Amino acid sequence: MNVSRVFLSSTFLDFVWERETLNLEIVPEINTALAAKGRRIDLLDLRWGVSREAGLDNFAVDICLNEIRRSAVSGARPFFMYLGSTRAGWKPCPRVLSRDRYEVLLNALSQDAGGSELIARLYTPDQNFREPSYVLRSRRNFEAPDGDTWERAEEKLCNLVADNRGRLPEDLVRDFLTPVTIKEVENWTCPQTGNAGASDGFTMELDELTIMDDHPDPPAVAVALSQSDVV
Repeated sequence: MNVSRVFLSSTFLDFVWERETLNLEIVPEINTALAAKGRRIDLLDLRWGVSREAGLDNFAVDICLNEIRRSAVSGARPFFMYLGSTRAGWKPCPRVLSRDRYEVLLNALSQDAGGSELIARLYTPDQNFREPSYVLRSRRNFEAPDGDTWERAEEKLCNLVADNRGRLPEDLVRDFLTPVTIKEVENWTCPQTGNAGASDGFTMELDELTIMDDHPDPPAVAVALSQSDVV
């Protein structure tokens, strides 16, 4: 069986309908048609494949990025499909900070009211690394004095980073403010994967998905499917 892998990346909440349709309708229909030719498509949709436990412990982003790298360097050379809306999407805080980076962040944000408390609420020391490090706390039973949810606390920290970017190293700002979908695209095109500069394939820009009458809320969409050597 000749298998072509397609890694799917999108702002998740904007494309629930599209991802469900791809997983449950479009790909199965394509695979039915390809079966007679001994071919199939495997859709790598890690928003479906990441366990709830991994998400609660903040490993979801690491799993997605590592799977892109692993797939690319394994020789499988998967296609990459990106669905992008006008919304930037989730900007996850980095799961691990070295002690040096943590202290730089703390010093810069402590000048804002509640900045140091917010950092301490989200990060905790971890002795399992060779170098002293801080990791994001588990989302399990997360409690904040002001009643914030984890998502709201994370958003507040990212906003503080944006407000204080002049006091912070650019690479640290980028780690906090880059949407996860852009991190996925960057990992796909980085030199280590052998896909640097990969731009073959096609791009479609749709202002409205008017042909999909049952779409619950048609967004503006950009779709890109690429592979270094498209045949």
